[in-house]
Amino acid sequence: MCRILLIRHGQTDGNRLRVVQPPSMSLSTMGKKQAEMLATRIKTEGYNVTKIISSDLARAKQTAMAIASKLGMEIEEEPLLQERNFGDVRGQSYDALIKQGVNILDKAYEPPNGDSVTDFAHRCEKAWEKVKNEATALGDDEHLCVVTHGLVLRNFLHRVQEEESAGLKSSKKRNLDEIPNTAVTFVQTKPFYMFHKDLINTITHLEETDVLGKKRLYL
Repeated sequence: MCRILLIRHGQTDGNRLRVVQPPSMSLSTMGKKQAEMLATRIKTEGYNVTKIISSDLARAKQTAMAIASKLGMEIEEEPLLQERNFGDVRGQSYDALIKQGVNILDKAYEPPNGDSVTDFAHRCEKAWEKVKNEATALGDDEHLCVVTHGLVLRNFLHRVQEEESAGLKSSKKRNLDEIPNTAVTFVQTKPFYMFHKDLINTITHLEETDVLGKKRLYL
C-alpha cells in the first residue's frame, strides 16, 4: 500500500523564541541539524519515497530539500501547504500577545489581514485533497513525503483520525496536537486512511548516542 509521511519542518528561531513566524523565517542551526537527521532516517530505514511535496515557505522548503538531497530527488512546492497566515501579528512574540489578551490559537481568533478560521479550514481541506490525489497516483510500494507546518498537520491528523474511526467503527484517543519539529506521522492509505502502526509524531531520529553511550535529543 502507498504510505504517506506527514512531516513538520525543522526548528526556526521563531519556534525557539516563541514568535509568530513571518513567511521568510528560515531554519535555525538546530533546525538544519534536525532536517539532516530526519533525512538520514528516511534514507537508512529504506522508505521507497518517490515524491516529495512541500509548503513553499522557507522553513518547510529547506527541510524538504534536505530529504530530497539525501535521496537524490527534487521537491514539488505547494502553496496550499503553507502555515496559517496570521497577518499583522506576525513577528510578535506569543507572550507579548497574551499580555494584550490575544491568543492566536483561540478558535474564534481572526488575525487582522490574515487567514480567517474558515479560510484556513477551507485551504486545509483543499491541501488534504491534493495530498490524497498525489498518494492515489503512486504505486502500492511507494511512499509520499509531505512537508508542512504545525497547524496544517493538526488539521490533517484529525482528518486521518476521523477516517480511521469510520473505517474501524471505533475510535482511539490520541494526542494529535503536540507536533515537535521534524516529527513524522506515517499514514497508510488502504483499506482506508489510518495511522500506520500508531507511528504518530515520531522523533526517534533526533536522538543521538555519543562514543561514551550518552544520549542527546536534538530539540
